[in-house]
Amino acid sequence: MNLLYNVGLLYYLAPHLKIVKNRWEFCTSVLLGFSRYKVKINHLKPIVFEKKQFYILLSILGILSYATHYSLTSKNMVKVSFDSKNWFTLPLTGFSKEDENLIVLLYQGSKNGANFVTQDIPVDRKKTIKIIDVDGKKIVETYNGIKFFLELIHPGNTIIETFINDVHSIAGNDNWENKTIIDVGAECGDTALYYANLGARVYSFEPIKSNFDSIQENLKLNPDLSKKITPINAAIGTDGKAKFYLNPESPDIGASFVYNKYDSSAITTTVDGFSLKSALEKFKIEHVDLLKMDCKGCEFFLTKDDLVNIDKVKIEYLAKSESKKLENLINVLETAGFENVIYKINPEQNISNKVLGHIYGVKKSS
Repeated sequence: MNLLYNVGLLYYLAPHLKIVKNRWEFCTSVLLGFSRYKVKINHLKPIVFEKKQFYILLSILGILSYATHYSLTSKNMVKVSFDSKNWFTLPLTGFSKEDENLIVLLYQGSKNGANFVTQDIPVDRKKTIKIIDVDGKKIVETYNGIKFFLELIHPGNTIIETFINDVHSIAGNDNWENKTIIDVGAECGDTALYYANLGARVYSFEPIKSNFDSIQENLKLNPDLSKKITPINAAIGTDGKAKFYLNPESPDIGASFVYNKYDSSAITTTVDGFSLKSALEKFKIEHVDLLKMDCKGCEFFLTKDDLVNIDKVKIEYLAKSESKKLENLINVLETAGFENVIYKINPEQNISNKVLGHIYGVKKSS
């Protein structure tokens, strides 16, 4: 099983091995599961990465593969440009959270067609991402002026899915002006800002405190849009306290009170929980134009009564147990009057739609 997993790692590395000078030594260390990987990249000095840093290593190799120019500027720092005009300086060791996010963002963004700038440019392109320094912090700005602290995002979700691949755009004729949207699983606020920028009133539910704090900080960068957003530190699913088991290596990613049960090293946290119906009553939300859910299993707590005053649903579902099957969720939606379509958004996820996918549902009477 470990050998098969390591072969998979080499599959992801393969497109970028052309810039690795010691590729046979490097590939062998990956294939045999060494705890460290030594990499010699063209004219740069050899770099050693811990096994747990594999994705950072992959991202750096990807960045250098896509770059028009790169050079070593000082010990363990590399200067990179994708267009010979805009430059980024990246560390090769001792990564901070901001460093890691920058590296992953540049890699995933380039892979998905983004171009990166460090200043305003006259070219109007939807996939342009600006990265600037303000008071010692890096700020990421999307083409439509929405801003985030670089260290307070999850690059793949926040920027790539939401703004580069535009996964929240549903129908060509959607008009969210003055509409009400419930955002379940708000993470760092990207979905809320996306819909608020389109004119919607958004109620964002995020149970993990670190993510909730990130929402509040990112909203400060967008004062006008923040007036349309109500962030709520709570879980949706059932009434009462919801207990989350957080992975200590990535406590702000993939948390679920439904599925995540880590070992004794897990970080546990408890937060207020509401059924959707109770949440709508508590926060005096009479009608919902769109319910967006990305909450790793909480969607299976939906009932027909929860969905009475909801026109549309957009749900990323995860069906991982016998009691939580896709057909059960579809049955609830159909009983509540929704016509549904099922689809995938990530071409790299080779998983059956029975387990993971997206549902877009429209109530027949709406």
